[in-house]
Amino acid sequence: MPDLTDPPVPDDDAVHRWFGLSYANYLVLPRTLLQSMPAEWQRRFVGCLEELDAAFAGEDRADSYEVVAGTEHYVNELDDATLARVGITREGHPHAYLGGDGIPDFGPAGIYRDAAGTELPDIHRVVVPYPAGDPTPHYNRGRARVDPDLEAVARVRAERPSTVADPVLAVEMSDNDAGAATIGDYLVALLGEVWASGEGFSGKRPFGNSGWEHDLYLPLVRAGLVRGEIVDGYLEDYDRLAARALITRAIRALRSTPKEDG
Repeated sequence: MPDLTDPPVPDDDAVHRWFGLSYANYLVLPRTLLQSMPAEWQRRFVGCLEELDAAFAGEDRADSYEVVAGTEHYVNELDDATLARVGITREGHPHAYLGGDGIPDFGPAGIYRDAAGTELPDIHRVVVPYPAGDPTPHYNRGRARVDPDLEAVARVRAERPSTVADPVLAVEMSDNDAGAATIGDYLVALLGEVWASGEGFSGKRPFGNSGWEHDLYLPLVRAGLVRGEIVDGYLEDYDRLAARALITRAIRALRSTPKEDG
């Protein structure tokens, strides 16, 4: 395993770069949107959360945070009524006036103060709550859903630079004749069967049953990587060409799967 004390590698700041130029110190994600993603995505997300909790279990952290759904503004962008909604007062008002040379100029921007009377800079950021509340539906005990754009998800995945083995290899599988947990495991088992059977290998029934390709296509559709529909556990109207392309890419990625040191 790599030494965690090694100097940072270039991708160690991926989270920082994802936040871009924002000054956000926290990431807020609506629970309803998270539970609306495909099952395989949810399992990967929850796995990352579990790892994060384990990594910082000994750190002193707040028990809860207060979240306000709204829009962010500088105080000098807001009128007096909106400033009052967020508990800020302004002394003086910005206005145009004629200077000694008769040329229009801008007057004082005013002095902004919070509820405690503390003076704020005119570029102080505040969140103005949505009048009607959060536009994202309440999670409703895990029942609320918002339809995700899975084609957009597929495009993002296809455009993402890959520094490790193809993510398709890690897609989890349901029950299958190979007893594989992931697509990568299935492909390895398939290769093993080719090697063990030699010239007697059956391309129609490598693990005893025909139609084995669907064992690979089904998890791709379930994970939202391929357009399709699953009815009673069976594939209906799916994009077979896209599914075959992903499996072909995953097979090629097997030869470049990184190995752990040691």
